[in-house]
Amino acid sequence: VYHEDFDELQKRISEWKEHFKNHDDLIFLGKDFRDIEKAKKNNKKAIFIGFQNCSPIEDDINLIEKDRELGCRFMQRNYNNKAFCASFSNSN
Repeated sequence: VYHEDFDELQKRISEWKEHFKNHDDLIFLGKDFRDIEKAKKNNKKAIFIGFQNCSPIEDDINLIEKDRELGCRFMQRNYNNKAFCASFSNSN
């Protein structure tokens, strides 16, 4: 996802679940490094879901666990916009 909030993320995940179901001979949801090996062995592609910024956790750090339960495995702190979890103080 790019700028989607948590609700929009859930919609994208639903769309990908359909892709996985309709193309299970080619792709599956990757959850850890072993799935890369599994994909290679089975001549498939492991698809890993992640965020390009923190938008899907909105301003609730507790959504990280919910995102993980949905299958998300990585998140950039920010990209092309200011995100609450990427803000740091420069004071000494």
